[in-house]
Amino acid sequence: MKLNNKVLLALLGVLAAIFLYTQYSGNKEGTFKKDLFATDTAKITSITIYPNKTPGKQLTLNRQDDGWKMTNDSITNTAVEPSSIKSMLSTIAQLSVKRLAAAGKDKWAEYEIDDNATRVVAKQGSKTVLDIYIGKFNVGQPQNAGSADENFNPNQMQRPTLTTYIRLHNDDKVYAVDGMVGAPFSKQPPTFQPKVFEDTQILTPDTIIRQPISTE
Repeated sequence: MKLNNKVLLALLGVLAAIFLYTQYSGNKEGTFKKDLFATDTAKITSITIYPNKTPGKQLTLNRQDDGWKMTNDSITNTAVEPSSIKSMLSTIAQLSVKRLAAAGKDKWAEYEIDDNATRVVAKQGSKTVLDIYIGKFNVGQPQNAGSADENFNPNQMQRPTLTTYIRLHNDDKVYAVDGMVGAPFSKQPPTFQPKVFEDTQILTPDTIIRQPISTE
């Protein structure tokens, strides 16, 4: 009986060690869910942006029958440029964790990810489906396949790696994700409005004023 208890305790110790390792180790890809931020963007009905540069000036975008509309403290139910909302939804859809950058608040300042960072909240009706803080953005050295790859071209310009650090609301962990996540959410409200082009006159032979040609 004593032997069985020792075996049981040993197994519990191993399981506890595995749990702690998967929760706090950031060196292995298998220690987190790459789809941690997975969200069905087709079902998102509202997006609220709490900008870091203007605290208290949140902007809410709502999906309506005739398109997306935005509201803040100075505008109400104003139309949103389709390309702007498309960019936001595309960014949300492509969120994929590369690695766990930090496990605690002690690294928040380094990654500029404290409670003053830009916050994005997406909802499906009254249900929150995504609530993240967007922090620091880094441009890294290009990652190429190397000369061992038969398709490698040393003369071809390689793309740099783009990394943004984000975290979930009410979670201390900081994650590194691909891309410039903050870009679509950092614009000022006027830039979200549909572009208006002034009418331009189309020149035709009848609208061109013919000038006499001098023979002097």
